[in-house]
Amino acid sequence: MRNETLERVRQGLMAQADTVLRKERGATASGFSFVPALGALDYLAATEPRSPDEFRSEVEEYLRDVDTAMEQSLLQAVTRVGTPLRLKLINPGEQNLAQVEVVLSLPDTVVAQVADEDAEVDWPDPPEEYGTATNSPFARSIVSSVAVGAAMRAAAFMPAHIPTPDIEQKEGRTIIRFVPVDLRPHGTVTLDPITVYSTARQPRPSSGSGV
Repeated sequence: MRNETLERVRQGLMAQADTVLRKERGATASGFSFVPALGALDYLAATEPRSPDEFRSEVEEYLRDVDTAMEQSLLQAVTRVGTPLRLKLINPGEQNLAQVEVVLSLPDTVVAQVADEDAEVDWPDPPEEYGTATNSPFARSIVSSVAVGAAMRAAAFMPAHIPTPDIEQKEGRTIIRFVPVDLRPHGTVTLDPITVYSTARQPRPSSGSGV
């Protein structure tokens, strides 16, 4: 379903470029050109600086971000209806155990992520409509200033980094490495909760009688 959704969005966005190119070919075929007469207004004119290939690259990057957001939204839904996995470490001995690291190796059909039901899903903004982007130096300077200002504000309010489990797909396995912890004698430490679900189909239960 996610792949079908992404493909429909891809086709809709790329249709913008097809429409603009058809109009350009139609204008050229008509034999009229107003470009020389409007040359003096090029500085402020709304033009399209992106080639179709550049626009296609923007679309593909946008679709990758959308797919990531859909994955995050799915994990949040799984977290709401299920129970996050919480591992508890217990040291029954008298010796202090320093930097105990827990590593889980699960089948690659298992998806895992840090459980955060309240985190806001980062849905990306779509690319600017093809044929409406501006190429004037004045507009570029405005956009650049806004981008730099936003980046500086984001850095100023960026929260301190909090270590979380490292999750990666490697050699057909899902590897989860928790942040090392110290275990005091007779102490207990609960590791960060994680959301896990399987993409494999569940076998149907047997319909036969018996226990």
